[in-house]
Amino acid sequence: MLPASAARLIPRFLDVMPLYIPFVATRVRLMNRFVDERFRLEMEGMSDASGVSYDELFLANTFFTVTAQSDKGDVARLPMCTNLAAFGSATESGRLVVGRNLDLNVNRPFVGKTSVFEFRPRGGLRFICVAWPGSAGVFTAMNEKGIVVAPEGVAAETTTLDGVPINMLLRKVMQDAGSLAEAVKMIRGEPGTCAYNVLVGDAKIGEAQIVEIRPGRSSVRTARDGVVFGRESGEGEAGERYDRARRLADGFRGSLDVQRVMEILVDRNEAGVWNPQTAHSVVFEPTAGQVYVAQPDAAGAPGEYVTFSLEMDLE
Repeated sequence: MLPASAARLIPRFLDVMPLYIPFVATRVRLMNRFVDERFRLEMEGMSDASGVSYDELFLANTFFTVTAQSDKGDVARLPMCTNLAAFGSATESGRLVVGRNLDLNVNRPFVGKTSVFEFRPRGGLRFICVAWPGSAGVFTAMNEKGIVVAPEGVAAETTTLDGVPINMLLRKVMQDAGSLAEAVKMIRGEPGTCAYNVLVGDAKIGEAQIVEIRPGRSSVRTARDGVVFGRESGEGEAGERYDRARRLADGFRGSLDVQRVMEILVDRNEAGVWNPQTAHSVVFEPTAGQVYVAQPDAAGAPGEYVTFSLEMDLE
């Protein structure tokens, strides 16, 4: 990636992205060998049908791995999100509800382009994914077996491109995992590229965990009293945002539901649960097969949540 020392020399008024993108696209091709053949073929088909080059599509589908690299300088930065899940005694119904705000420091290419796709792969599970046009990978999704994934980038001292891009790893989880145990095993079993905390929920057992993946290692963090957050309190620059979300969730404990989680995600307190970098907000109600998606309006304020459905198979 572009070294931090070089990035600091670039005048702020220059738009370096037209130069930066071809450079990065060439380099990220190194990750192609780690991607499941099914998904490579899908992107090749997308390229043939759209006229967009495979390298451009591959970059679009590995963007979050690129932005999480430790040596990219200030040209792009990793997504900093707000993720939480509640279940059991923490909720009104006892059922799992998952909320996530996707925040992007490089927000410009994504504004107003949030799209919701239903994938129906041959030989795999159906799933619904909140992303953007051209997406073959997954960053925010739920499959027909009630598995939900929502990752968040965290800072790491060391990163690598010798591994499975996070979007492609989670695509495999959505298409192949029918339980929390299977999803966690898949995430922990692949060579990682950078640091992510992946929220994984399972509607059938009503539980969620955070899989913390780092290059060369991983661990699992479980919920406390039926609530789990993407990050621990006070951790890094996201600490204030998560502290605010935690205080709000504590006030709703025992009555958390879709509406309460929405209230947490659109909170515009100075801590900024909803903030200028929020690209979209998503709430999953997997036992009902419902996904609720909101985008910023023209002023950057939370828009209305729109409901999408997926036919579930929770037997």
